Amino acid sequence: MSPYKSDIAKCKCGSPQGKRIGLCTQMPITLAAFAANGCAFAYVDLGSNRGDSLEDFVRMVPDRHVKAALHSAVPHWSPSASCVYAFEPNPRWTQVLEGVRQRIQANVSSLTMYTETAVVDNNSTSVSLFLDPSQLSQGTSIAHGKGRKQVTVKAIYFHNW
Repeated sequence: MSPYKSDIAKCKCGSPQGKRIGLCTQMPITLAAFAANGCAFAYVDLGSNRGDSLEDFVRMVPDRHVKAALHSAVPHWSPSASCVYAFEPNPRWTQVLEGVRQRIQANVSSLTMYTETAVVDNNSTSVSLFLDPSQLSQGTSIAHGKGRKQVTVKAIYFHNW
């Protein structure tokens, strides 16, 4: 069995409640865990940055293309019926995302954030990230950038997740 298909109870998030809504370091996804959290659907954000898209989702004002996809897939969608999974590799946003987690966790069925974690298309367990020094850090990339600080972050193979 893949290590990514662990039971939600194996998620290393601290308290039992934290296992459902905390910052995790393992993959807590199984269909049983998904249903146990009362999720009608999943909202997966593969590059959360500072969390503004997560907060927009909870306020029911996501980007136009996201809103159209949600209404197409789940016509009467509600954040309270969703399991939210957020990934962000840039360590710059870890503390900011903790604040976002605290603000939105009560508004969704389940919230799991994978900070300092990149989603990849292979079995790598880590990846080099080149940090953009600008204020919003929007140019941070796995592509080498001249003069950019390099850090190594966890990697998750999305297909196995």
